[in-house]
Amino acid sequence: MTDDQFKACFEAHFEGLFVYACTLVKDQGEAKDVVQTSFIKLWEQRSHYREEEAAKAFLYKVVYRLGLNEIRNHKVRSRHHDQLKIPGEEPVRFPAEDKELREKIRAAVDILPERCREVFVKVRLEGMKYREVATEMGISEKTVETQLLRAMKSLRQRLPGTMAILAFLLPHLKNLLK
Repeated sequence: MTDDQFKACFEAHFEGLFVYACTLVKDQGEAKDVVQTSFIKLWEQRSHYREEEAAKAFLYKVVYRLGLNEIRNHKVRSRHHDQLKIPGEEPVRFPAEDKELREKIRAAVDILPERCREVFVKVRLEGMKYREVATEMGISEKTVETQLLRAMKSLRQRLPGTMAILAFLLPHLKNLLK
């Protein structure tokens, strides 16, 4: 497949693949990521696909598999988030001697890059779902997840030895940072 054939294939099939991916993953940002990834995979294997119909079939198969992977990954993330919640749990009260810990956490959150901080605050402090944050910020759910992972990595580096405490406190961070 030549560059021109690839470009023509992209222009001919992107919209149809996007609509198909939307029916699978139910999120436009994720759907776009899935379709773009499928074209990357086609580009990497373009020497195997000289005919447009073969390339089209390959693309739909890849979109289907990537869509199912996204659905599975979303379910796994949801299950893990649900397991971290403790039903009927009372808010943690912080005595005066925890002021130093509060200040360390607040300082670490404050120096996060703007987008990381915004995603962290929306997901961890305001309790918003990845999809809600993605829609509000105009980014994909995958970007939300990546930014949240970057924020957590930065907090782990800046708060060594307190991450176990921080993991326990995450549901209460909103109260903690007041």
